[in-house]
Amino acid sequence: MVSHGRNLSRLGLPCAEVEELITYSGLLPLCNISYQVIDKGLLSAFVERWQRDTNTFHLPFGEMSISLDDVSCLLHIPIMGRFPICYNLEFGEAAEVLVDLLGVQSSDGKKEMRHLRWQHVRLSLLRDVYEQSCEAGMWEYAARAYLLHLVGCTIFANKFYCG
Repeated sequence: MVSHGRNLSRLGLPCAEVEELITYSGLLPLCNISYQVIDKGLLSAFVERWQRDTNTFHLPFGEMSISLDDVSCLLHIPIMGRFPICYNLEFGEAAEVLVDLLGVQSSDGKKEMRHLRWQHVRLSLLRDVYEQSCEAGMWEYAARAYLLHLVGCTIFANKFYCG
């Protein structure tokens, strides 16, 4: 179980200029999702009952699955539209994305990815981009960095790559 609740609290709530963009994305409720204590016994019980082949839980009262509606109710985020198509980016393409969408200097983006030995960035880089973008009044960069940090601390907290 991975929790980045402390990382999320370090960033805090978005500044007023960015909050509107975050609200428009529908992901603002994720700002309030964090946990400090995990009931390991309960978690173990669910893991034991998980059936990987059918993606369901086998419980004493029957079989149970988690639907997108359940995700929407639990996380308070809208589930709508088409699923995005994800591509594995080459190193150079990933560096260009950092430059174009976050305003990161090309050399800094490449240095970050070389450090991690993969086309990923650390949450600390996203916090830095957010703070610098807010200071410079570059609200779109700030909103993108905030959103990436937010989903990196909540929905995609597990760093395990399974693609």
